[in-house]
Amino acid sequence: MESLSRSLRDIWELRLTPPTTTISVASSTTAASSQPESVETDPVLVLPFTAAEDPLRIMPMGETVNHDPPKGHPGIDFQWEGSATVRASLPGEVVEITQPEPNDFAVSVIYGPFVVSYKHLGSVAPGLGVGDEIDYGEPIGNPMPIQGTPMTMIHWEFGTHAMLGLGDSRQIVRTIRECPLGYFSDDAMRRLATLWTVEANVTPTFPDICNDYYADPDNQLLAKAATSSAPTTTVTNPAELAAVCTFDESVPKISCQAVGATQGSQLRWESNVYGWMTGTLYEVELVEQYQLVPEVAVTLQECQGSECKTVYSTIDTSGIAQTPSTTESGDYGGDTSTADSPTSTASEDAELAAICSVDNVQHRLTCEASGGRGGSLAWSSDAPGFGTDAGLTYSRQLEWGLVLDRINVNLEECLGSDCSTVTSTVELSLQPRGDCPNSFDGWLETFPLSDLSVITEVEAPARIIGPVLEQPGIFRLPYWQNEVQVRLPIDATLIYGLKYLLVSNLNNANPDEVPDVQYGLRFETECEGLWFTIEHMYELSPEILPYFADVPTQEAATAHRIGPLAMSEGDLVGTSIGFPRDGNAFVAFGVFDDYERVPTAGPDFINAACYYDFFSPNTAAQLRSKTVARWPVAGDFCP
Repeated sequence: MESLSRSLRDIWELRLTPPTTTISVASSTTAASSQPESVETDPVLVLPFTAAEDPLRIMPMGETVNHDPPKGHPGIDFQWEGSATVRASLPGEVVEITQPEPNDFAVSVIYGPFVVSYKHLGSVAPGLGVGDEIDYGEPIGNPMPIQGTPMTMIHWEFGTHAMLGLGDSRQIVRTIRECPLGYFSDDAMRRLATLWTVEANVTPTFPDICNDYYADPDNQLLAKAATSSAPTTTVTNPAELAAVCTFDESVPKISCQAVGATQGSQLRWESNVYGWMTGTLYEVELVEQYQLVPEVAVTLQECQGSECKTVYSTIDTSGIAQTPSTTESGDYGGDTSTADSPTSTASEDAELAAICSVDNVQHRLTCEASGGRGGSLAWSSDAPGFGTDAGLTYSRQLEWGLVLDRINVNLEECLGSDCSTVTSTVELSLQPRGDCPNSFDGWLETFPLSDLSVITEVEAPARIIGPVLEQPGIFRLPYWQNEVQVRLPIDATLIYGLKYLLVSNLNNANPDEVPDVQYGLRFETECEGLWFTIEHMYELSPEILPYFADVPTQEAATAHRIGPLAMSEGDLVGTSIGFPRDGNAFVAFGVFDDYERVPTAGPDFINAACYYDFFSPNTAAQLRSKTVARWPVAGDFCP
């Protein structure tokens, strides 16, 4: 079998775009009195309490004082002095009533694809049960007392859901939280505006109901922009995607927000002064010397599936710009790993030259033409995705996950039909972007299989099976134990997939050699260059399976770009592995490090890593104890 990682070698240069969920909504003023059988329009929310029982305090979405970044608080907390009645914000069906702790209940109500969750309830309304239909304003329960205080509270969430099971056994397995502001009725918005005061303890840092990761561009952007410096990019058509940016020279800081994004799209920001971010907001403090440039160039990309569009914004920051000092030798000074360092200079006779430098932290290449005869200038490069450009300068940022040692830049000058070309070679020493730990030991807190004891054998990664180089390792289960849940070991984004036919005839249990469909998945982590694969899946989760709808079933294992689909640690990947037709039960798992921060088996194995120590010490010990030496391992590097 051709492994997923090996199949990806030829398409490694393709872009990773980490997704996030953004909301583009239109407010409504009326609501139906009950849940329709089929939801054709967005819901209209009301507040989960009457005006007579308005709360004293609100804890907003996105705050990171009491909740871990980068997303922060995933809902809204309402707090009362004394008790109150929590009421339905949306009609629908009660699908879950859980009790995580004593005197701490949670109720979830669905309305088509939408879900409202009422958490930290001290009690549930009498008679309320799973399967009940509930209407606006009907009692859900009472808020939970806050220990040691006269206060009570609830945690309230709104979003879309993914669900498994049937009837009373249904279970919400994933909720994508959304800012609710664009869904509230006009009356609810007016009441919220009255309730939201500066007395809230996190308001100075998080001034909106929905902040940062959960910021709502339709309801909060214009108010923020009006109190800031005049943006250098303005929105001429609110229906079109735009990046609205401001510059606060007193900090100094640039602040950008996305306008006109489509509901459910994925947003990714980049600039010449900082790396990539996802979400509706992009804020960067300009504190490092390489950031003190005359102009900040910001790129905003919006993707829906494989369809992407890009808009640009430039911000005049000349007031803080610093010109790097130079010497006759061309030394720009400073740390060459983070600052621009020239790789070529113009000669004294003004011959054409391309002076190029690279920021190894932000992965940005910047070139400037020097000398020449005053003709038209055209730039090109051998770096994937850089394309061509014209003019005196050429600036590009390496796409996420692209690891190169050097870039060749060509500069062509033409006077009529008389053209000449020079080439500048830029040596790179890139530093990985993203959320990377100091050590990968124990980084994967969740093992893909819930019960480690069911594993009978482990085959190490980087095995040499005759002429085949198998990058991932194998977790083998007892015969016929194909029905097993496989879960994500860490937050990651699904980028590539395999869908192919393969025959297994274990113990002659499939003598007719009927092929089975096998799925392979590649996930990019939030640490650049560190990715993993899960292969030989037979049945995928309902969340992942739709992404294979347009992927052809092939005879050979060929990788296809799918998604991107952002998933969280513990999310369900699939429910069946290997070949149920003959009881061959196993799943392949591989970890790869393109920056070689951990020992790898080398480029022939796509930098496959020995993943044992990526898990907890106990898990690593169990995996090693079950490892069989059925095939030689490259360099004997694992285990």
